[in-house]
Amino acid sequence: MRFWISCAISVLLTMIGTEFSELGPLMARWTVNLSARLLLDRQLGKQYAEEWRAGIDGTPGKLIPLAKAIGILLTTVPVLNSRYLNELWICTIGIRSYSSSLREGLRYPEQYVISGYMLNPEIAEDYNLFVGEICQLLKEGSPSERTEAIEVLQIILDDPPAWVSKFWVKWIWRRDLPMFQKALSARGYL
Repeated sequence: MRFWISCAISVLLTMIGTEFSELGPLMARWTVNLSARLLLDRQLGKQYAEEWRAGIDGTPGKLIPLAKAIGILLTTVPVLNSRYLNELWICTIGIRSYSSSLREGLRYPEQYVISGYMLNPEIAEDYNLFVGEICQLLKEGSPSERTEAIEVLQIILDDPPAWVSKFWVKWIWRRDLPMFQKALSARGYL
């Protein structure tokens, strides 16, 4: 009796394994479609869905495409969603904090003395208004105005005024401004 039970279990497991391997490509396509739908950036999801399907369809075997699709679901989707959220944060909340930090770092301090004399108060006030307008354009301007504002900021940061900390320019804005510009471009803000 035990012999027949073990034979039946063996046949049953073989049939289940065969069916599962036959369903592998179908499950791989389903997993790839799910991965594309889980992407927060819908346009990127459409683009990657086609690319991932082509990659899965071109993979030999029946279970390897499924393993590849599961890898996409578990690794690629979280990374792409993280990048999307980071860019979205930069373009919404981050743009305000970046522009405020930039305005404060570049503005002419009221009590700063250059070579024993104060800069003309009218010139200092005009300069601070100019920096404020550039930062306002970053926050609320059209894409072309934002592009122009970033170009002006790049010129200022390439040759910063004497009162601006060289450390601040070198380590913060030389690194952050390109990242900021890339995020704005990726989300269509430039």
